[in-house]
Amino acid sequence: MILGLFQEDVANLVGVDSNTILNWEKGKTTPSVRFIPAIRQFLGYDPDPVSPKTISEALRVKRKNLG
Repeated sequence: MILGLFQEDVANLVGVDSNTILNWEKGKTTPSVRFIPAIRQFLGYDPDPVSPKTISEALRVKRKNLG
């Protein structure tokens, strides 16, 4: 789906600078865990789904999802 948003629009929705969005898009950097909830909310899905196999993996996934 094409939303017609600019990087600045997405940056405002996620709570980062538009240069940060550019760096994420180009693969120069990856989002900090604290931005994962806002990214998931913007996208409407989890871009990095993980099926935990152990309790420690489940805790890491939960912490990541909470930011």
